Formats: sequence, C-alpha cells, structure tokens
Amino acid sequence: MRLLLKALLDFLRGFGASIEGVEFLMTHRALWRPLALHFGASAVVMLVASLAVLPLRGVVTPYVQSLTLSWYLSPLEWAWGATPWLLASLLTLLLAEIAYLAAAWPAPVVAAVFAIRRGHGHDHPPMSTIAGGRGRLIFALAVCSASCLVLVWTASVAWIFVAILGMIVTSGAGLLYPGWQPAIGVVPGSFRSYLVRGPLLFGLGTGLFVLWMIPIVGLLSLPVGVVGATCLTLREERGGARS
Repeated sequence: MRLLLKALLDFLRGFGASIEGVEFLMTHRALWRPLALHFGASAVVMLVASLAVLPLRGVVTPYVQSLTLSWYLSPLEWAWGATPWLLASLLTLLLAEIAYLAAAWPAPVVAAVFAIRRGHGHDHPPMSTIAGGRGRLIFALAVCSASCLVLVWTASVAWIFVAILGMIVTSGAGLLYPGWQPAIGVVPGSFRSYLVRGPLLFGLGTGLFVLWMIPIVGLLSLPVGVVGATCLTLREERGGARS
C-alpha cells in the first residue's frame, strides 16, 4: 500500500509539473520574446504531428486486434477501440519531441528557469553544460520509439499496452533530461535515479499528452513541458533526489 501511494504521489508530481510550466510562463511573460524561436519550433513540429496522426492511425490499425467482451465489460471494449488513435498520437508526439530537441535544444529555456528559480545572484551552469548529452538523449529516444513500434507490430494485446506505457514514459524522460543535465553536480545520484521512478516519468509524459490536446496551448506544449520538468528538478535538488 505504501509503495502504491508513493507511485501515485510521483505520478501526480510529474503530471503537476505540466501545470507548473504553464503557470511559470504566464507569471514570467517577459520570457516570451527571448524564447520566441523555441515556441515557434514547438508550434511547427506539434502542428505537423497533429496532421500525421490520422495517416499513422491507418498504419497502426491492422496490428490492433479487435476484442469481444461480455456486455458488462463493454466500456473496456469501447476504450480498446480507441487504441489505434492513442498509439498513433503517442508515436507522433514522441517523434515531434525528438524533432524539437534536435532542431531547438531547449538550453535557453532551462537557463531562464535556473536564473529565476535560483535567483540571479547565484552561480548558473554554462550553456555548454546544458547542451551536454544532446546526441545521447536523441539517440535513446529514437531507440525507444523504434522498440515501442516493434511491440505494436507483434499484434499482442499485452505488448501493445507495454508500448503505450513505454512511449509515455519515454516522452517524460525526454522532457526531464535537459533540465537535469546542468544540475548533475548538485543533485545527489544520477539520472538513473529518475529513470527507475516510472510513475514520475509517466506523469510527465501524461501531462505533455494532455497539454497537446488543448487547442493553442498544445502547440507550445514542448517548451512548457521542459519548463515544468526543470522546475521539478530544482525542487529535487533542494530536497535531495528521492530514490
């Protein structure tokens, strides 16, 4: 029971980071102009992703088996019918995140959050530190995306659920890493301590997906998610990384 409550708390903290990202940018509207290029890059890739969902759904559909359940389980059968759309949406969201990180690594976004949350009088990591690990992260996200797609191709109900969970957790990790990278020297442990906390990453990924579903806001959801994840990282730094 205690582990379940801890997992629920981690999920809520991760999901809440998305809301915090929106609140942060609404409170510090002076950042909008300096970060305009990042907002623009996010809008482009998210718009392309939105247009790609329907064609990709047609590609995924043959691999999703139909389910016939008893009448009292019909809501589950109805929900399963939306699986092709969910798979296509999560896959395009993950690909959009990879494209955003490759085209516009959010170093200025992370630096702005560090400056405000820590205070301008404190030492801040150089931009070269924030840019560290860019290639490794993009490669890891690409490998995870391909792995989840292979799981879908198995046409197994169980593996499709694993693929859904995997894509959500992977998208959460992609948001968290840029803000975590410059804090390596002050956060106890390593990024592995976050990777083993699936509910936290699941919450971040779920928050990103929900933001994407909101009109207008969804176009800016990637930098918003990075802001929220960075704020979360700085709270972990103050309290010590939880294991």
